[in-house]
Amino acid sequence: MEPLLLSFYNLSAPLINQKLISEQLNISQKHLARSLKRWQAHQFLSYTSGRGRGHMTEIEWHLNIDHLYFQKVTTAFKREPLDEVVHYLTWKWSESSKQSLLLQANQLLGIDRKESDKLIIKKRYAPLTLNPLETRDINSFNILSNIYDTLVAYKDGTYHYKIAHRIDVTETEAIIYLRKNIQFHDGQIVTAEDVCHCLQTAQSSVHMHGLLHCINSIEIINPHQMKMTYTECPYLLDILCTLNLSIYKVENGRYIGTGPFYIDKNTETYSLLKAFDYYYGYRPFLDEVEMLYIPEQTYDEFSLQSNGQYAPYTVRDGFYYMLSLRNNHLTNAQQETIHYIMQTYLRQTTERKNIAKSAPAVLSYSRYFRHQPELLENFTVRFVYPSYIRKLMNDVKHLLKRYNIQVELIPVTIDDALHSQLDYKGDYYIHGAFLNGAEHYEYFSFLFQNNATQYHLFAQYPRLTTIYHHYLKSPVSRWSRLNRIVDRELERRHLLIPLFNNQKTVYIPHNLRNARIVLHGFYNWSEVYIE
Repeated sequence: MEPLLLSFYNLSAPLINQKLISEQLNISQKHLARSLKRWQAHQFLSYTSGRGRGHMTEIEWHLNIDHLYFQKVTTAFKREPLDEVVHYLTWKWSESSKQSLLLQANQLLGIDRKESDKLIIKKRYAPLTLNPLETRDINSFNILSNIYDTLVAYKDGTYHYKIAHRIDVTETEAIIYLRKNIQFHDGQIVTAEDVCHCLQTAQSSVHMHGLLHCINSIEIINPHQMKMTYTECPYLLDILCTLNLSIYKVENGRYIGTGPFYIDKNTETYSLLKAFDYYYGYRPFLDEVEMLYIPEQTYDEFSLQSNGQYAPYTVRDGFYYMLSLRNNHLTNAQQETIHYIMQTYLRQTTERKNIAKSAPAVLSYSRYFRHQPELLENFTVRFVYPSYIRKLMNDVKHLLKRYNIQVELIPVTIDDALHSQLDYKGDYYIHGAFLNGAEHYEYFSFLFQNNATQYHLFAQYPRLTTIYHHYLKSPVSRWSRLNRIVDRELERRHLLIPLFNNQKTVYIPHNLRNARIVLHGFYNWSEVYIE
């Protein structure tokens, strides 16, 4: 079976424009022309090419490809393991075939071939990476937080030791004592050498240098003890809490952690996590967590082997913001106009369910003072944005058009959006973010250890350099007050503008107990149990 043939079947009409169809299929015209010849040779169809530019190609189908493939996939669902056939759900089916296949997949989810307690989760997106150092997106954090552990964790306003047994901290150095007999998922014992290697790798990583530039040295004292020296690093414990600094190792291209679950299988459409029997904490009650990645899935859906009732939960899932780029060409009055319209009306006019109607905020205690300025017309604004929010940007374009403001949209790849300095010729960059863990530190990291915000904000607001050093010379207990001042000042200057709070709805089975829906939708899979 060939996914391109199915996509073409469900896109094409008796008369087609090869240029337009090839663009819709995301292939070249030469690729389409070669495929048409091959499909005709296999007697799937007959075609007659139009002569000259703009002429239409006639298509005559000899087989109903959608029905033929549907029958084959239905047979595969009955004979093969679900994880080997679930990728067919991502193909471009007709609506009726797609719904029927989804129904069959749902029914199969209720069949457990083993005596185990399994949680099945249907999600829209797979994790972008399994490398903790490169993790920036919320989907990857969601899964990796159950696979890896850090030296320290921040929970309910308190620091808790994890892989570290104790950390003695002074102004210039920290002595880290490791718990004994903690095992990696391959059975090897974690030593100071492993932890030192992780931290030194992070130091040299292009993704993490801003986070660790204050660290001067990392030394091994003995197999369960190490020393770190640093300059102006009042936030050391907060750094060690970040998932990016999880303790892991790489063997034959596989990432191996120490968390309550390990990865048994992982593909673009399917992941299977299994409980780690030798976890140094409490062994999870759940034996397996199975995740299916389905592009049409609009919300995270949890299920167990036995069918039952579900309860919906709506949780805050970060926020979206508008960052003024360093080459912003708008006047102050034009920036004020864009600021007011986007922040006031976008969340009210869009029909997207992930957008909360409440006032947007970066911090949980953000307060902004607003007044309606004189709204200007007849100018153009340029927005840079990650390509996966294309539909949201169309809403932005329609909104500003009502106020006679022209919009130029500049999409970038997900990788550029997460890792680059975004040195693009635009006025604003729109993106989502989330502050996980200790908010006082996460906001500091968002501003000063993020390539995009560092690159653009410091150029437009030089006083941030002085503010940065003020953070470093202040105890962490005072950072919340600093955060409020900086947050309000950046918003007042039209430099960093919160647009809306993102939210998501998850459906949890009633008999799944102790499920804790926490900030950004992270789930405590290692603590839940089935009634």
